[in-house]
Amino acid sequence: MKSFEAELQDLTNREFILPTHSGSAAIVIALIASGIPAGSEVIMPSVCCPAVLFAINLAGFHAILADVCTEDFCMDVNNIKDVTSEKTKAIIAVHIYGQAADLDALLKFCQQHDIFLMRLDELDEEDGFPEHFSEGWKRRDDHWTVT
Repeated sequence: MKSFEAELQDLTNREFILPTHSGSAAIVIALIASGIPAGSEVIMPSVCCPAVLFAINLAGFHAILADVCTEDFCMDVNNIKDVTSEKTKAIIAVHIYGQAADLDALLKFCQQHDIFLMRLDELDEEDGFPEHFSEGWKRRDDHWTVT
């Protein structure tokens, strides 16, 4: 396991790596480690794997569903504004069906409202490979990534 972690750290150029047995466990750990208060609202897309919702609830938070755009099935900042409240402390952005969420717009919104942003990468259906190992991926240090 240590050699796997070291190889993954080198590959992703990350100081910290925490392999988990499932994506749900990774989401639970990341949400708890983020330091947001228990019982806070976490916004997620309405079109997404239901395990994301279950992981949010398991971690002690309330899942809030935001509508997605019909063009790409990703959350739009305007739809997020409609469901954001003073209890909102995190947003989970999901890249899905080969479409990428607009991280720049989401990050700007999160920074303006002091909201934690987590990106969730689903496996690419065409090649079964996480998008951050594919060509053209660039590392971002302005949010947490769970793959």
